[in-house]
Amino acid sequence: MLRNYLKMAIKVLLRKKFYTFISMFGISITLAILLVVTSFWEHATGEQAPEVNLDRSLVVSRMKLKDKRGGNYMDGASFYFLDHYVRKLSTPEKMSFYSFPGTVSAFIGDRKVNLDRKFADAAFWEVLKFKFIEGRGYTAEEVENSQSVAVISRSFKEKAFGKESAAGKEVKINQDKFRVVGVVEDVSFVRYHTSGDLYLPVSLDKGFQKNKNILGNYAAMLVAENPGRRKEIQKEYAAMMQQVEIPEPHKFESAHSHADTYLASYTRTFLGNDETNTGVNTLYATIGLIAFLFIMLPTVNLVNINISRTMERASEIGARKAMGASSFSLVLQFLVENLVLTVFCGVLAVGLAYGAMEAINASQFIEHLQLTINYEILIKGMLFALFFGLLSGVYPAWRMSRLQAAEALKI
Repeated sequence: MLRNYLKMAIKVLLRKKFYTFISMFGISITLAILLVVTSFWEHATGEQAPEVNLDRSLVVSRMKLKDKRGGNYMDGASFYFLDHYVRKLSTPEKMSFYSFPGTVSAFIGDRKVNLDRKFADAAFWEVLKFKFIEGRGYTAEEVENSQSVAVISRSFKEKAFGKESAAGKEVKINQDKFRVVGVVEDVSFVRYHTSGDLYLPVSLDKGFQKNKNILGNYAAMLVAENPGRRKEIQKEYAAMMQQVEIPEPHKFESAHSHADTYLASYTRTFLGNDETNTGVNTLYATIGLIAFLFIMLPTVNLVNINISRTMERASEIGARKAMGASSFSLVLQFLVENLVLTVFCGVLAVGLAYGAMEAINASQFIEHLQLTINYEILIKGMLFALFFGLLSGVYPAWRMSRLQAAEALKI
């Protein structure tokens, strides 16, 4: 019987081509856009290599000084601050200090290329799980001895050495030469904690340990033993901030910095309050509202189409009632039709999203971007569409099926 319902559902959908097209277009495009946007979101903030421990990690990426006139000075933290204060924290299991990317120039043959340079300590290669194509990360001994070693990205390696191995060879940046000890897979610049073309030991930073201010160009990643212990790190970090010596006390009255989750490190500045609110809840509420309204547009369209389609088939329902069809069988038929329509829409949405993502990846609109389909979001979106589709199709069908055959034929 179910096979007959499926055959009938397909024939009905093909018979009403206009309604079917409008329904499929609205649902499929909406799901496809939702999948692409979700993939962008995950690429920017989700857990992926080399940042694989975000559920138990916190980042220190911002420092703010408030002056006595009510003004604010914001920047990253200085290496001095991280080394002098943060390194003494006892609750993190691991920690790493690194700079934000800075642009430097290199010559490859007669070509000048701009590179994103990042200084980092040796723990950087342990805390963050980069995929090494060649070699290794530099060691604590190499950092301590300020050896001129470097880890480079795949794209820089291909520009400088082509298909040849880069490990053990030298690269020249301005007037300085560095021996390549490792090559890592490229990381998109939207992951600014880990992206870079050239990774150098922090001890090679010309400002290393010279700047005694607490503002600077560095960040830290603190890793807890397990996700539940992140609160302990945040509590200890907040207590530590109370002990920080304020630079130029005649000018500044307070210093503010937080050990935030990865997402909160983005939202605190733009959506939150520096002292009490990270802005994460505001972001989720905003995204949730936009997503709800976005999904509701094709859903309302689907509801109207299903109601109209059901009303147009009143005579069919009346004829089937006259021939002895039960209300249950009539409702089941409409349920199967909506189910088939939703499945078709889901398959089409995957195809559209996959094509769009492949086009975006190939265009390198965002360098090193690799979008992938989130099937969990796809399933949730399809269930949402299916729920309202069934509600809009089955309810009027059930109302029609309750009518007497003669009444249904008059409609």
